[in-house]
Amino acid sequence: MIALAIPATSMRLGSADYGTDPTNTNTTTHQAYELLVRGFGPGFSGPLELVTPIHSTADTVAFAHVAAAVSHTHGVVAVTPTQILPAGPGHPPVAVADAYPSGSPQDASTSSLITTLRNTVIPRAVDGGSTTVYVGGQTALADDMAMQLNSKLLLFVVAVVGLSFLLLMVAFRSLLIPGTAAVMNLLSAGAAFGLITAVFQHGFLGSLVGISHTGPISPLAPILMFAVLFGLSMDYEVFLVSRMHEEWLKHPRQRTRPSIAPRRSRAEP
Repeated sequence: MIALAIPATSMRLGSADYGTDPTNTNTTTHQAYELLVRGFGPGFSGPLELVTPIHSTADTVAFAHVAAAVSHTHGVVAVTPTQILPAGPGHPPVAVADAYPSGSPQDASTSSLITTLRNTVIPRAVDGGSTTVYVGGQTALADDMAMQLNSKLLLFVVAVVGLSFLLLMVAFRSLLIPGTAAVMNLLSAGAAFGLITAVFQHGFLGSLVGISHTGPISPLAPILMFAVLFGLSMDYEVFLVSRMHEEWLKHPRQRTRPSIAPRRSRAEP
């Protein structure tokens, strides 16, 4: 089980795009994705949206500097011309531009590009000004969701295992039983995470289950899998130990320590 859990150390959470759809079906999603990739590049299906509210002319000039800096960033193929969306009731106008990454929405390079734009490129282009430029779009939204769930996954696992340890300790008045259950829960979850990472992310034995293209693991998959595995493992732990305890209570004579003194024969005086 430890060997099966090793691939989980390289698990990358993210939303898979249509490039992972099977190619041997009648669905047109993968075919449409391939046409877009061949015609415009893999990043055309998931552009990054640069957005900022316009309060003054300085914001318009600053956004133009940001768009120019983004267009010269490594990993960006092109940036569309800036569009000014008209103001709504009680809201200022908004400047919008699309940046097309060189990688597909599910690539690790696209996730790194989003972080670089937010933390390095945009702050340098604004140069301490008051203009705030946001990086949005479906690709950035999926990346943010994956990062949030990934950062809370370990806390979620530790909290559930810790609470179950306390519950079993109170129920069975033991440290060995809840400790064994906690270790087995972690091994079960690790082995399951390692298997889905090896098959769906690295493509190991993917042809046996019909995987034609690999990609990141869905952010909700580890949470749902751990919940199911924890429920099954904990139920069987409680059932087995409870049944052992019931059987132990039914046979009190077997719990008495046997005497080690030799029995006297009837012929001895």
